[in-house]
Amino acid sequence: MVRPHRLNPEMKSMNPNATSAVDGGGASVRQTQTAGLPDGLFASALEAVSEGSLITNAERRIIYANRAITEITGYSADEMMGKNCALLQGPETDAVTIQLMRDSFESGETFRGEILNYRKDGSPFWNSLTVTPIADASGTTTHFVSVQRDISPLIELQEQLRFQATHDPVTGLPNRTALAAHLAEALARGSRAGTALAVGMIDLDDFKRINDTYGHPVGDAVLREFAQRTRACIRSVDVVGRIGGDEFLAVFEGLDATQPLDDLRAVIDRLHEAHSQPISLDGGVELSMPLSMGVALAPAHGTTGVELFRIADEALYSVKSRKGTRSEWWEVAADA
Repeated sequence: MVRPHRLNPEMKSMNPNATSAVDGGGASVRQTQTAGLPDGLFASALEAVSEGSLITNAERRIIYANRAITEITGYSADEMMGKNCALLQGPETDAVTIQLMRDSFESGETFRGEILNYRKDGSPFWNSLTVTPIADASGTTTHFVSVQRDISPLIELQEQLRFQATHDPVTGLPNRTALAAHLAEALARGSRAGTALAVGMIDLDDFKRINDTYGHPVGDAVLREFAQRTRACIRSVDVVGRIGGDEFLAVFEGLDATQPLDDLRAVIDRLHEAHSQPISLDGGVELSMPLSMGVALAPAHGTTGVELFRIADEALYSVKSRKGTRSEWWEVAADA
């Protein structure tokens, strides 16, 4: 547990001077904020660091802002003086993090965390933030000192790596890992809500011929078109991802528990309509893309992702084996 720092003579000199700046004293903001510091050492150090720094009074009104914080936020020192630090918060700032900060302030402990803040121009940035309380000789918190660093590039890199780890690089769809995690969550939601769920294993029937005839760049374009069309016609609660090669998996949740196929058929009809249209490629090439899909239902066929993957794959194999004579492009596993 980190306790408040004791107020030292340099810090004591800042509060009355900064107050005069807020009240409209004649000296410039930076001169007024740093007046009275021994040889200006403390102020010079704060101005030299690359991290942003704010000092507030006990009511969390800003009495000092260094040069780096103005560069990070776009606010001048004059604009920040006397304002609450909440001026950096915005519509997507996490309420839980804000409450954790308040709890730390009230308990006199140092807060360390990451928070989404907003610049003067309204653009968001991720802030690595440390706020330390400063106490007087009696232990009463009189000021807060914050050190702030814009870590947006790091957060963006983390998001890119997270996306790459869970999404197919060709189509941008969730990959097998992400689908397994989503299916587990969807099964739990269905169990709590008393609804059914369907897993559809989808295969692009003629994809190998397209790859062999036109090459992999065309094959990749077909995969991307399939992904785009499928996402456009499934419901907002449904998810489609790429398992690998020409195999995809769709998760349809929130189906009626007693008649799940009634809800599912409406979505499947939209899929059929979307993919019955030829795919137009550069050079005037038009390709048809027949599909096959095997469907497993939860809880009728199983209650785990492993079971449903396997049963849907078996249903897919069955419907593909009758490709020349079948009346439907999809099939529900037996005994549903």
